[in-house]
Amino acid sequence: MLTEADEAARHAPNLALGYGHVPIYKMGVSIVLGDAGTAIDHAKEVVPNQIPTLERRGSYYTGIAEAYTLWGKTDRAVRALLIAEKIAPSEVRRSGTRQVITELLHRDPHSKLSGLRGLARRVGVTL
Repeated sequence: MLTEADEAARHAPNLALGYGHVPIYKMGVSIVLGDAGTAIDHAKEVVPNQIPTLERRGSYYTGIAEAYTLWGKTDRAVRALLIAEKIAPSEVRRSGTRQVITELLHRDPHSKLSGLRGLARRVGVTL
């Protein structure tokens, strides 16, 4: 089905579901399937500044954070979360993103990763 969406978006780029959105959906499916590497590959197909709304752009970065968390790349996950917070603070306050932050804190409760503990405080995540 994602292949058909990809093809449709290529042939009708002016639709609300433009070509750039398909890799974001593929990224989400890859995360659900537990394939973080493929999720990141799909993320690389996206030009973030071309995502039309700030909320969707923030969601893109929280998806990247979730993929990197799944992959065990904590520092990259934190960087993506901090970008998401700058773009669309409400996106990092969603329950799924708060779960990602909680997971990152559980991995390293005394984390010195720049920004993780502050981000956790700002969104109300505590250990």
